[in-house]
Amino acid sequence: MRTLNFKARLCLLAATGISLVLLAGCGGAEAGIGATSPSSTTTDSTGSPDSATPDVSANAVYYSAAAPYTGTAIAVPAIIQAENFDKGGEGLGYHDTTASNLGGKYRTREGVDITTSSGASGYVVNNFRTGEWLLYSITVPTSGAYDFDLNASSVVDNAAFHVEIDGQDVTGTTGAPKTANLDTFLWWGLKRINLTAGKHLLKVVVDQESFNLDAIRLGANVAATPYLGAAAAVPGTFEAENYDNGGEGLAYHDMMAGNAGGQYRPNEGVDIIAAPDASGGFAVNNIQTGEWLAYSVNVATTGTYDLELRAASAFSTSAYHVEVDGQNVTGSIAVPNTGAWNAYQWIGKKSIALTAGRHALKVVAEQEYFDLDSIRFAPPAAGGGKLLFSSSFEGSALNLVPPLDCWGTGCWQDFLGLDSITNFTWPGQINGGGGKFLMLSDPVTTTTANFGNYLFNRLDTVAGHNGNSTKALMQQITQNVNGSAPMGTSATQNEFQFLPKTETQDLYVSYWLKLQPDLVQKMTNLPAGPGISNGGTWRAIFALKTGRQTSWGGPADDGDYRVEAYVMTYGGGQPYWCILGDNNAGGGAPQANNWSVEEHTTPVPIGQWFKLELFWHRSAGSDGRVWMAVNGKTLADHRGPNMGAWNLPINRIMAPMLYSGSAMPIYQWVDDLEVWSDFPSPGSNPPYAVH
Repeated sequence: MRTLNFKARLCLLAATGISLVLLAGCGGAEAGIGATSPSSTTTDSTGSPDSATPDVSANAVYYSAAAPYTGTAIAVPAIIQAENFDKGGEGLGYHDTTASNLGGKYRTREGVDITTSSGASGYVVNNFRTGEWLLYSITVPTSGAYDFDLNASSVVDNAAFHVEIDGQDVTGTTGAPKTANLDTFLWWGLKRINLTAGKHLLKVVVDQESFNLDAIRLGANVAATPYLGAAAAVPGTFEAENYDNGGEGLAYHDMMAGNAGGQYRPNEGVDIIAAPDASGGFAVNNIQTGEWLAYSVNVATTGTYDLELRAASAFSTSAYHVEVDGQNVTGSIAVPNTGAWNAYQWIGKKSIALTAGRHALKVVAEQEYFDLDSIRFAPPAAGGGKLLFSSSFEGSALNLVPPLDCWGTGCWQDFLGLDSITNFTWPGQINGGGGKFLMLSDPVTTTTANFGNYLFNRLDTVAGHNGNSTKALMQQITQNVNGSAPMGTSATQNEFQFLPKTETQDLYVSYWLKLQPDLVQKMTNLPAGPGISNGGTWRAIFALKTGRQTSWGGPADDGDYRVEAYVMTYGGGQPYWCILGDNNAGGGAPQANNWSVEEHTTPVPIGQWFKLELFWHRSAGSDGRVWMAVNGKTLADHRGPNMGAWNLPINRIMAPMLYSGSAMPIYQWVDDLEVWSDFPSPGSNPPYAVH
């Protein structure tokens, strides 16, 4: 009996009605029926058997479905050799833009370009180009998450691929590495893929050419592991170069393949340099935008911790943030220009709330470049602030002196006497200066006799913030130039001004405040006019301004920087918080500072006591800070320069302040005022917001 060759057997099946193939030229001697045929086993260019490759010398063969190259679907987890793509030929087992194997190795009669490489585990798919793909039959034992990556090499910047499972893109476009040369391979593109148990078709598709592909790794979902075997202890300090084990996409992300610094962990992608000025002798070098490092940490005790990075930069725009278990816990933190790449500084964020136990920490570069030496967590400082002034507004000796030194559209008012609770004497001394109430009826001309018809201050006995009867300062503006209507461009205001004589570089101010119960009605549904937007307006509750001193010892209205805290109803809705910095301090300085932070999620207590906290650190650099909190919750924490165009010192601190674009009358109560030289130690006046 004659043996039918491969093509003749397929044609015989087709003739009997089994639709297994599409084959041109079936029939007669061409099909080999009744003729002697060669064996279907062939030999590749290396002389080794290539029995899995059909004889396609006469015509192309297209299978009706791809089939595993070895005859059995690849069991996951596995490292799949790239050259073992499925049988089936062009359009089924692979797609290649050239008709023949330009590498001339392994599967020489198919179109995929296969060659050898000294850096690979065997054969490699060579010059994998845009639009080309390879298909692999796999079988998954258990439904779950699996990790996927490629062992690849490339000498171009933007090579990329994606992976499909049963025709669905499961990774999105993923960058392939730029390596030192085509013989240098790296595992790249680690992604989590959810797979169900059973058989699947896995396809690797080139989105952007070109790269060489050695192998594909599809393994059980893994987690990063501590580089030194144990998670870094918190509180404590650990070296930046001791990021977790796990490789690209799991323990770190680096924009360029390979360790450009060549030190410490030379076979990984993070650039590490020898740095004698670094605490461990090494530093992560030239961190670019979007790069990150992951660390396993173990927190000893639930609480708040101060987090800092020891970093260096010769740029003024560098920035980072830190994530814990995938949550951004710091916001953007600027890395200042430290003067040199070997001039390290500690830069960070205070009071990060952490729970006891194991956590995943990630340092993410938001803006390039900076070098990173080490990371530390410390318990928050107990508070180094000195109490400069405090008043509970208690005691028979306290005296609000009638308005004096009036000039037609305004008056000063002194507040004198000993507070029987705090033992501080009004008006208090802040950086060499006292203070008094500034009361403006502008533009209405008033006299001492009728000034009280417009605005006044008094001490009231009320139910305090702890529910007990207490004395508190009551401030009111009854009317302005427009009577009870919104004041428009008028500047009618009532505020106590601390008047420091020297710069208050660091200061913390807090007081309890109770706004009038009809605040919303006074601030919404207002007619169009100056300071009113969509029926809403503003209510100032704190301010500071810069400037010089006058010849009589008071503040000059010639400043270059202002910070104000507001309750706002712009848009006509419910009130919200706002804090801002600008140059509107009376001096007409060129516009150089303009920032604001709005907070809409924390309700404004109406007709209820709330504790207002404010802190600032004055600086022309990135370490400048303006911070605001209400009832123990931080509402704003602005970092960056906060000096004016002329670098003038603060000469007015308006705490408390009553000033609004709303309808009149407006009023409020104030109690338990404190001024500190820095954040205070938690004491008898809670709540204190973490800072």
